[in-house]
Amino acid sequence: MRKIYITNNGLHEILEGQDNLIQEDWVKCELDKNGQPYTKYLGDGKPDLVKEQALLDAKVLEEADKARSKAMLDGVDYNGTVVSLTKSDGDGLVQVKSGFELGLTDTVIHFENGAKLPMNVADFPEFALWFVNERNKFFTVA
Repeated sequence: MRKIYITNNGLHEILEGQDNLIQEDWVKCELDKNGQPYTKYLGDGKPDLVKEQALLDAKVLEEADKARSKAMLDGVDYNGTVVSLTKSDGDGLVQVKSGFELGLTDTVIHFENGAKLPMNVADFPEFALWFVNERNKFFTVA
């Protein structure tokens, strides 16, 4: 049987044997006949609006996070190459920077979306600044 909880970070499914992960402030969702989460009604037959709003907010956060992750993987054009902007790509950028600092003069950067971008030590600072600014757009508050 599925166990779904509302948390500050969205909806979380707890699998068999993972009950130790459940936090005190998590709200357990009831599941309908299709296994989808919903909340209980109060004793007077009215919906528990606090739980309903929490569930709606969690779904919005979850959908927004999925959309952001997809957009980061889809990437942005950099001089004719569409490069993804994921955490993995950022980690790779740090490795390339370290390589250049150790004397590497050129390389090919591989991105999570499959793109490959030839890079040399002279062009790297401009690309790295562009990458960081583009990735940061996913995290700044409007």
